[in-house]
Amino acid sequence: LFFVVSIFARLLHSNVLFNIANESDLDPAYLQSRYGSLFFLFYRWAVKHTDICITQTETQRRMLLSYFDRDATTIPNGYSLPPKSEIQDHSERSHVLWVGRSHKIKKKPMRFVSLAASCPNIPFVMISQPSGDQQYHEKLMQRASVVDNLRFVGPIAPDQIHKYYNDATLLVN
Repeated sequence: LFFVVSIFARLLHSNVLFNIANESDLDPAYLQSRYGSLFFLFYRWAVKHTDICITQTETQRRMLLSYFDRDATTIPNGYSLPPKSEIQDHSERSHVLWVGRSHKIKKKPMRFVSLAASCPNIPFVMISQPSGDQQYHEKLMQRASVVDNLRFVGPIAPDQIHKYYNDATLLVN
């Protein structure tokens, strides 16, 4: 889709901004094995001809420069901290937290389920929303449901996320 958008933008004399979502979007070996060499050729062309590239991390920026000969502006994802008075003392926190989409390849949420299962005396909380593969998401929920120390929350409203971060002793990402 990105390649098609890039072509139409060129035809319409419009600008294209490419926001890198994940390191795998910049990994030639992954892209070629997953989508094929022809796709990668078009993808590389589209990235090179993008007007503006945005990365979330310096690692992504270096990968973009190394593999695609393109520089980018890095704009980190942010999480606004609450006032210091609302931040819970670490000794009062209760669980290990994972927050993300249930993308089988990019996010690997089953690893968190396995981690929880291997640490039965530690409470774990998983906040996950489907990423397009509803069948995989349901399998994830089913697998999580049999791990006694893991609470699967599912998707929640953005204004509710702070409570989970505030109560977490550790964030696994």
